[in-house]
Amino acid sequence: MARKQSHFNLDIWDKAEQTIENLPEKQKTEVKASIKDGLYRIKNSINKAKKMGYTHEEILETLRNVGIDISLSSFKSYIDKKSKRKKRVTILDTSTETNKPIIKKIKKASTKSNFSTDDDV
Repeated sequence: MARKQSHFNLDIWDKAEQTIENLPEKQKTEVKASIKDGLYRIKNSINKAKKMGYTHEEILETLRNVGIDISLSSFKSYIDKKSKRKKRVTILDTSTETNKPIIKKIKKASTKSNFSTDDDV
């Protein structure tokens, strides 16, 4: 069996680049999205419906009516999932003359305070 080529002439790479750059944009009907990505895309509308009093089951029935048939547990797991992203905080390093920004990721602050008050003593 012949081994696959691992190096190609630069003119072939140039031709490949030009071909890829000239690809037409796909129609929305040709692009698929996972359940997670799709629900994330319409999450604001779902949250608006929930604020208007619609239940998960009613919203899910609406999704089924347009052809999105997913289970209630999948729907709930994606919609009610809290973001686990850490907030970014920019801190200026004042210990140097450059004041270079230091970006740190921190967890959301808890509601409990780690500081004692005069009442705690």
